[in-house]
Amino acid sequence: MKKIGFLLLCTGFFLSCNKEQDNTLPIQHFIPYYLEGTYTLDALEDRTGMVLSIAEEGLKRVPSPDIQTAGDQARERYLQIAERNGDMTYNRPAYYEWPNRYALADNFQSLSVTSDKYWDADHPAGTPLDDIMEFCAWSYAQFIHSQYSGNEYNSVRGRLDQLNADQMQILDYELYIYLPDLPKIRFLRAPSTEEPHTLTLTITTTDGKVHTPTVTCIPKPYDPETE
Repeated sequence: MKKIGFLLLCTGFFLSCNKEQDNTLPIQHFIPYYLEGTYTLDALEDRTGMVLSIAEEGLKRVPSPDIQTAGDQARERYLQIAERNGDMTYNRPAYYEWPNRYALADNFQSLSVTSDKYWDADHPAGTPLDDIMEFCAWSYAQFIHSQYSGNEYNSVRGRLDQLNADQMQILDYELYIYLPDLPKIRFLRAPSTEEPHTLTLTITTTDGKVHTPTVTCIPKPYDPETE
C-alpha cells in the first residue's frame, strides 16, 4: 500500500509539473510591466545617500499586451514604451502567473543634484553637486539591446556628471523587494558642516519631461569599501 501511495504521489507531482509547462506561453516582450507616477526621494537610514522611488498614490502599472488583463489604453501606452526601448521580439516562453520584472517607464537623459545650503568651497548653495554624487541602479537595456543575450540585468554606477543617457535606460524598479535594490544616489563627499540640507534632484527624461523631487537630511559620506 505504501508503494502504491508513493506512486500516486509521484504521478500527481509530474502531472502538476506538466500542467505548469502547458501554461507557459510565448511572449513578445521581455518586460511585463512599466511603472510611472510621481517621483519621490527618501534618505537612506545611514544618511549616505537617497533612494529614488515612485509615490504609491498615483502609481500606474502599464502591463504588456502579453498579459490578458491589459486593456486597449494600456496596450497603446505599453507599445509606445516598448518600441522606444527595442523590446519587441523576445518571443520566448515565460510564466506570467508571478510576474517579477518591473522597469521605469521613463528613460533618463540627465540627473543633477543641488542643495539649498553651502556644501563646501567648491559647491556653494544652489550649484550642481554632480561631481560628488554617484548614481547606482540596475538596467535591462544591455540584455534587450543584445538580442536578449547575456545577463538579464546589469549594474549602472557612475558620478552624475559622467553618466550618459545610454546608461540610464530601462531601469529596474522592483515593487516588492528590499530597499537598496531601488535606484539610489550616494554622497561621495560630506558637507563641510553637519546640518540639514534640502536636496533637489532634477530628472530630465529622454522625452523632455522634468521632475524635481526633494528630500531633507543631514548627509554623511558614502564609503564604497563598506559594500
